[in-house]
Amino acid sequence: MFGIALGMTAINTGTFTGNEVTNAMVANNKIGTVINTGTFAAAGITIANALSGTNTIENNMISGVFANGTAGDFSVGIFAGGGPGSTTRIYYNSVSLSRSDLLTGTSPNYALAIGGVQPNIDVRNNILSSTGNNGTGRNIAIGLAYTGTTGNYQNLISDYNDLYVSGTNSAVGVTGSLATNTGIFRTTLTDWQTETGRDGNSYNVLPNFVSSSNLDLLSGSNHCLDGGATPLSITTDIYCDPRNATTPDIGADEFTNPLLTITIAETSGLVNNDGITCAGDPATLTATGGGTYLWSTSATTAAIVVSPLTTTTYTVTVTNGVCTDVMTTTITVIQALAEHLYLPNQPTCTARWCN
Repeated sequence: MFGIALGMTAINTGTFTGNEVTNAMVANNKIGTVINTGTFAAAGITIANALSGTNTIENNMISGVFANGTAGDFSVGIFAGGGPGSTTRIYYNSVSLSRSDLLTGTSPNYALAIGGVQPNIDVRNNILSSTGNNGTGRNIAIGLAYTGTTGNYQNLISDYNDLYVSGTNSAVGVTGSLATNTGIFRTTLTDWQTETGRDGNSYNVLPNFVSSSNLDLLSGSNHCLDGGATPLSITTDIYCDPRNATTPDIGADEFTNPLLTITIAETSGLVNNDGITCAGDPATLTATGGGTYLWSTSATTAAIVVSPLTTTTYTVTVTNGVCTDVMTTTITVIQALAEHLYLPNQPTCTARWCN
């Protein structure tokens, strides 16, 4: 049972069949309640193996996928068949496998599974979470049906993802096979990174969704996901909201954490607290929303006092656990005017010259 199929007609953990589809795009979909309690697999999005072209899967939310998990029947959020000569791009998707409809299964639950033999795969900026329970089947974020050169898997790009799993015997990744207990399990993110040489900038943190069926991200948390992606050619999210051009968010939903702020307090210049001061006058910068802080001045307190002589941009790195965010603010400095010179259109400080 498939939510969306690009040529795929049948899958299990050992084999998959279908018809070639090339140069297709699957974007901006919400896929849920793909449930198979019979003797077949269930998948959110499937892509048959192809010999040429580029297929792109971007800005999708996939939840509620569940299969009985017996005799090779497995649950998978996105299944890419691979294929020599073709490229599959998987960008900015949010996948969460969290259902527990039956507890008699033994097959794995994959957020993302990739078949073939070292196919050209590009996996970036995705949330890949597997936390459900089908019995004794393992929860796995990303599975590869093949192996590569240890420390440098050929034809695989994978980075800036959140690879999260929970449950008994869960593993961030598996290599060598998708079938039950036949591949090599890469239990931790470090294990996965060491084996593949990929996902050096990825995370292993719990994504906080609105609910199991609503994969919008809670704006007051998800510090690692906020600004944790890398810029790609995709400029909007699943809702067509603009993505941050330099620090986009991981997953399908671009969001803003309202707890992360920098405020400026100063009484210099014409208007208090507007960030415009006379040269050398003090201003207090206060950051909020973090556990620890590191300013570009090397200060480690939430609030710092600065007295810039020229217009200066200040940066603070805010850390919560293993997650960091970077914020910036600028103090604009009005330089001193020549004594006795008055320029009516020149900003001045409290109706006086800066001197």
